[in-house]
This record gives sequence, C-alpha cells and structure tokens, in this order.
Amino acid sequence: MPLTELSSVKFFPSVSLTPTSQKEIPGSVTLIQGNQLKNHGFRDLNQALEALVPGAYVVHDNFGVPNIGMRGEMGNSRLLYVVNGLESRHVAQRGTNTERDIPLLGDIQHIGVLSGPGGSIRGNGATTGLIDVTTHTGLSFSGTDINLRQGFNEFLSTLEFRHGRRLGDNRGLFIYAGVAWQPGVSRDSAHLFSGQSGMTFDGREVLAGSPVPYQNPHLRENYEDQNKYKFHAQYDDESWSAWIRYVRGGIKNPVDTALPLASASPVPGLSADFPNGIQYFYQQATASLTRKIKLNEATRLELNASYDMLDSAQNAPVSVFTSRSDREDHLVSRNLIRWEPQDSNIKAALGYEFRHNRLGMRSLEKGDRDHQAIMLTSGKVEPWTILNHGIFSEINWKPREDWAVFAGGRVDFHEHSSTSLSPRFAITKDLKHNNSLQVVYSRAVRFLTEDDIRDFRIAYGHVGALPDKVDNLELTYEHHPTDKIHATVTPWLNWRANSEGDHYNNGYRNAGIDATLRYTSDSFNVTLLHSYGTTDRNFASTARVFYRFPDHQSKLILDKKWGNGFQASSSLVVNWSFDRLKHELAKLNITVPDDAYDTSALWNVGLSKQLGRDLYVRLDGHNLLALADDELSRRNFLQPGLFWTEPASMMLTLQKGY
Repeated sequence: MPLTELSSVKFFPSVSLTPTSQKEIPGSVTLIQGNQLKNHGFRDLNQALEALVPGAYVVHDNFGVPNIGMRGEMGNSRLLYVVNGLESRHVAQRGTNTERDIPLLGDIQHIGVLSGPGGSIRGNGATTGLIDVTTHTGLSFSGTDINLRQGFNEFLSTLEFRHGRRLGDNRGLFIYAGVAWQPGVSRDSAHLFSGQSGMTFDGREVLAGSPVPYQNPHLRENYEDQNKYKFHAQYDDESWSAWIRYVRGGIKNPVDTALPLASASPVPGLSADFPNGIQYFYQQATASLTRKIKLNEATRLELNASYDMLDSAQNAPVSVFTSRSDREDHLVSRNLIRWEPQDSNIKAALGYEFRHNRLGMRSLEKGDRDHQAIMLTSGKVEPWTILNHGIFSEINWKPREDWAVFAGGRVDFHEHSSTSLSPRFAITKDLKHNNSLQVVYSRAVRFLTEDDIRDFRIAYGHVGALPDKVDNLELTYEHHPTDKIHATVTPWLNWRANSEGDHYNNGYRNAGIDATLRYTSDSFNVTLLHSYGTTDRNFASTARVFYRFPDHQSKLILDKKWGNGFQASSSLVVNWSFDRLKHELAKLNITVPDDAYDTSALWNVGLSKQLGRDLYVRLDGHNLLALADDELSRRNFLQPGLFWTEPASMMLTLQKGY
C-alpha cells in the first residue's frame, strides 16, 4: 500500500498501546486496507493474507477451517484473531476457527497483521501471529451501497449491503449485512491427491500421487449446504462506542485417507465414498460497549465490556471420528489508561483484563445432538467455568529524536495453569539518510487449549500445566531512498522450550529472513516479497509433523490505475523448495509422492471499471496458471503427501452506490 496511507495510521490498538509512527511499531506489521481487498477481488481472508503478508502460508486440515502459518509456527490454536480489539477464539479446542472462510469482506476498514510471536501485548496465544481486524464506522464510511459477486467454476454467490452515516463531528452509525452461498469447486475440477497407496475397504485401488477414486466434498463447500452470514452494526461518538456482530460459517473437509484405506469397513456395508466428509460449523454473536473518558489533557481512560457466544459443531461420517458440538460464552472486561503528555518524550499505558469463560454448554444449533465439548481421557464432562486475568503495560520513550524505545509486556493468570509472563522490548534507531534499524525481543505465551489443561489435571491430579512459550528475536533494516521506493530486510529467530502439557511439539528453533521491496506512486504500485525459513525441530512421529512450510516463498503484488476509471491488479504467490520438510519425512520413513511438495504458484488477475459515480464493475481470474498445469495450484494438507489442486475460476463483481 502507499506509504502515505501507512503513515497516516497512528497505531494499531492490538499491536501497540501508545501512538507511534509506522517505522517505530515494535515488530513486523503488514497493513491491509479494505480497498485492497476490494481492488484485488480476494475471495476470503485466507486468500488475502496469503497473498499480501510476508511468509503467510495456508495449509488445509481435515478438521475446521484451513490453517495459516507464519515464521515456522502453524495451527489455528496458535493464532490470535482480533476484531475491534476483541479476541475471537474457541478456547476449549479449536482456536481461531471463525470468519476467515467467509467470503464477505465489505465491513473491513483495515487489517494489521503482526508476523511471528510479537502480539503478546494484546492477549494470550499469539505464538504464530496476530490478525487485527478493524471494521468500518459511520466516521470512516459514508453512504449506501450494495455489492454482488458471482463466481464461476468455483461457484460462489454473495450479496452485501453497507450503510454509513456521519451524525455529527464525532458521531457516526454503520450497518453491514452480507450473505454467501458457496457450493465450492466440483469434484471434476478440484482433485484430491492421495499421499499413499492401497485398496479401499470396498475394493478400489488408490495410488499415491494420483487423484483418489472415492468421493469427497467439493473444495470450500458450505457446511450442510447452508448459507454463510455476517452482520455488523456500530455506533460511535466522542465518548462511547457500541457494536454488535454476528457471523455464521463452516466448511466441508475430506476425510483422512486412513479411513477409506482401512483394512475393513468401520460399519458393515459402508461405501468408501464420503461426499459430505467431515463438516465443521460455527456461529458467533458478539456485543461490545466502550466508554472513553478524558481525565485531563494528558490522561485518557478506556473502559470496555463485551460478551460473545461461540457455537460450534463437527459432523463426522462414521464413529472412527468424533462428532461433537458445544457452546462457549465469554464475558470480558478490558480497561486501559493512557498517559500521553504533549510536552514529554515518554508515553505510557497500563491495562487490566478479566475473562469469564463458560465452556462445554450445549450447542444452540444442535442441542443434545453430539454434545461433547472436548475429547478427554475421562470422556464427556459437564459445563465448567474458567476465570482468567491479565495485566499489560507499555512505555514508549524517545530519549532523542533519532531513538525510540518500547518496553512492556503482559502477565496472564489462569486458575488451572501456571502464571505466564510475556515481555516485549524494541529499540529503533534512525540512521539518517532515510535509513532505520530496529531490534525487537518478544515472547508469546499460549495457554494450552482448555481440553488439554483439564486433561492434565485428570492425568496428574493437580493444576499447573505449563503454557506454550515462543521467544522471538528480530532485526529490521529499513531503507527508502525516495518517497516512492521502500525496502526492508528482517532476519528473525524463534525458539520454543518443551511444554509438558503440549503433546504436539517438543522444543525447537525456527529461523529465517523476510525481505520487502516496494515501489509506489499515484497510479502504479508494485511489491515484491520473499521469505526463507528453516527449523531444527526433530519430529517424534507422524502425528507431530507440524512444520509444513516451503523453504522459500516469493510474492509479487501489482496495482495499476488509469485516468478513465480502469484499474488492474495482480497477485502471485510461489511456494518453492520443501527440502527441509522432505528431509524430516524421510527420517521418519514416511514415503510421499515425488510431486507432493513440488513448486506451487497461485496467480490472480483482476480488472475493474468505475462507471460514473455510483456503479463499479470488476472481473477477476483466480489460479490462472492452473490452465497450463493444474498441479501448480496445489494446496497441501497437514497429513503428509495429501493435497488438493485448485482449478482456474472467474469472479464477477457489481457494486452500486446510492
């Protein structure tokens, strides 16, 4: 995005607690404007984040929505997703398994993405990264419009409505509603390739590296063929901010290949076709009220209370997978005081957060059907309550004009786990001549999912499961010789100690480098991103192979405007060289097809036209390189060797303003 837009954002509430300039933000932050989502025709947030964020990589799972990984960390329970300052997370087990699959993006004003484990200041669990979504308000969007999108080959129909009105100098009202019907990509166009050979239990041959002969769901198909919904309404004035939000989504995923390749049918007479696969559903309703109080010219107090209900379900085809459903209610109070004197080189903030989590209740969608909140050695449990507290603070000090120092962190208290400390320190030096250097150390702490914590108590007879801790050290050199050219290089190192309650990973170190080169002008923008990463983790078994990253990832983003209302865009993501992953699989004697981890290239191109003042038309082509070779558009799974191929598709967008 243009640097002028980036510099206009004082700070991201989820990244820094005190106002600061863009180059002094403590960490590697990517800002995505809502107009970028529109002008690139991205289908959903997963596609947008993978295209625009350095090192972001999407991997499919057989359970829940696809995973997003950054800097060697993968898993939705390790990612922190925040909307208007409030976490959106299924704390019992699934993590951030909401919203990113919904193809409705018109409510978003901008997104700040902090790569790696630097988001500890916001909350617990950001070991992979932090996604900070800010929605429109009546002060940022004015008018009324209706947006229609229709996808071809990957079938998708969406309808979105927005209305924003400024009611005064500091008062505004914003209303958004959207619905999406997403039958996905047909089985004839999107093929699922097996990572192993064998015979299905009903007598069909499966060859590693070839499309499976049994039926699976369509790629990105709706849960139980139901629509996806999003609604957001918000009122703001100088002293108050109130909003309500409802999202509903879900997805069908293919079954693990171990099921159709089983030696015998789990149910007599069962076919190895599973057209509905393993289905995942969620709905979430949130209400938030914020009171802003100016105590004096230097001190401001912000009081927030929120409630959200998260309903989720998993429908499995046979008993070898668990069907379950549950509901969580979260009551949160978050209070922050900021001290920002005009004539001082020090700014500070101090906050307190209280969370009351009621877990394991019956799903509103499914009632008693498949009611099981978590998988435990002791079986099903009754609903239970967890109380969490957090204290967070930050000091922003500029001892000289060319130096900036951040010091802060967060302490979290969990009644059934160990107290955790997440410090963060950053020093930025302006080297003059449009150069700067920043060093950041941070730690992100993730309490284990509540099912793991409760399992620990049952297994060992006491509380105190150790949280998952990831430390981060990075060095960023930034150079912009002109207002149009901007370059950054960031070598980084993450390391992680053992966690006695985390049964997925042992201690390890991840290391790599992210590089960005950007040219921007009024009519043309081009951004080149490249990321390299590696790890020293030693995998103990197939179930613990969670490093799913390419050694190299390159991205090219283009935007071009013409004076007659035309605008073109292009995004290319190339994942290449999986040597580290292949090496680890070989050490475990896991054989995968030769092409399972070949280079993949995902290329999207779009062209739009503004027809007069009120009508906007856009045509997008997604995964166009699949027209030459559909295996170039592969999407890998967590399971070794298993991948989808995504076909080329088209998307038509019409937007009418009033």
